[in-house]
Amino acid sequence: MLNLKNIPIDKNKLIEKLRKYAELREFTVDIIERDNFCEIKFYNNQPAGLLRIYLTRKGVTVDGNTGKNKKLNQELISYINEITSVKEIKEKRINFKQVSFEDFEEILQKISVFSDGNKEFTITDLQCNNPSERRRIVVKDNQSKEEVKLTYYTNLSLYIHGFSWSIGEEIINIICKVTDKVNIRRINYLNEVVHDCNEAYIVDKGEECNICDNKCNGEHSKYLKEIHFGDRKRYNCDRIMNYYFPKYSYRYSFEIEKILNYYRDIINQFQDIHVLSVGCGPCTELMGIASFNSQNKKTVKYNGIDLNHKWKSIHDRIINKFDDSYKLNFYYKDVFQFINQINPQKKQLHSNIVIFQYVLSDMKKYKSKDEIYFLFKRFHDEIFQYLPKGALVVCNDINHKEKVRDLYDLFETILPQGEYHIDKYHFITKTDSYYKYGNGIVETRVPYYIPEYIDNRYNPWITCNSAAFIIRKV
Repeated sequence: MLNLKNIPIDKNKLIEKLRKYAELREFTVDIIERDNFCEIKFYNNQPAGLLRIYLTRKGVTVDGNTGKNKKLNQELISYINEITSVKEIKEKRINFKQVSFEDFEEILQKISVFSDGNKEFTITDLQCNNPSERRRIVVKDNQSKEEVKLTYYTNLSLYIHGFSWSIGEEIINIICKVTDKVNIRRINYLNEVVHDCNEAYIVDKGEECNICDNKCNGEHSKYLKEIHFGDRKRYNCDRIMNYYFPKYSYRYSFEIEKILNYYRDIINQFQDIHVLSVGCGPCTELMGIASFNSQNKKTVKYNGIDLNHKWKSIHDRIINKFDDSYKLNFYYKDVFQFINQINPQKKQLHSNIVIFQYVLSDMKKYKSKDEIYFLFKRFHDEIFQYLPKGALVVCNDINHKEKVRDLYDLFETILPQGEYHIDKYHFITKTDSYYKYGNGIVETRVPYYIPEYIDNRYNPWITCNSAAFIIRKV
């Protein structure tokens, strides 16, 4: 597919995102703009890619059928398709079946109280078009002015029309929470840290935003999405970090817990759990380990390594909440510098679980493939080969072939045959074959208890959809 029709995104926003994508990929860009038309050429050392962008009454249409580099055009089209969150462009609607009226009312109630830190949604009733429609409403984001329509039918179907990247994503998450009910369970430590982050976020009241160089203007949800979709932006603001933890930690923690469950028999043989987390950031993997370990109650010795000192406030909260069975240490330095300090004589390491939690996708924004290959080689030569037998290396990241899974494949080529066993997993949230990666994990709904005040403010993500690459030392 080399064209997309009627994409619900502003033309200028799309052009700006393509500029940033080109910058990340080190392309030279040539843009010719007219009122309702734009032609963009992407140059590197290969034939140029070419996209033609048209503004229509129903949205933006992108044509990638011209130009000499159809492969690059397809890559660009796939990127646009992803950032606009539209896989079925022709339908432009998402359907939920068997939604009870009580659930529908609960969905509207949750939408009405959801604030996302600063923003608010307005719900307005529309006139029904025919007897099969029980209720039609429009939900509008008062900040971005984006809006989507919801139609609830007498046959208990709920349709979302005019799906857009930001507001639509939030509403989908709310609907999934209400309709996909699971047996909720409490998780040690996570909600205590979430509570403290929320308190800090509220108390700050945006004073830091007034002197911050970031261009988010206090829209921290939007800023984080731009980080996740490839922008070269950093976690460099306390408010962003305090917002991040309640928003994403439930999902990322459960992904790790679920993956580790496949290795419970192996981990049960460990006397203690020794974790080395590379690029630990907010330590969501530690929360998943704590939930996993609630059955075993082993001593956990955790070394979190991150270059970003800004995470220290989160790390201090975590240290204050965990009990003495967790020996937590954080180091703000290069991981190889840390390893050389603790293992100068190149003896066997104590670490039996090494984790890269959403690190590789971030790495790819800033480093070339050759640089990443060299890093992987160092990981093996300076860390992996000194791990004890049975040790696990857990790489968990976005399920995207060009942004992460190609790095998993690159990682695999470096590992000596016969010394490691490889497993691959993906959470089954989409039927498209593009997302299939190794074994499928059926349980995607986060079963953790989320306090209502956190749910209303942050609408935390509760659907897992990562891809994992597991290396086991044999």
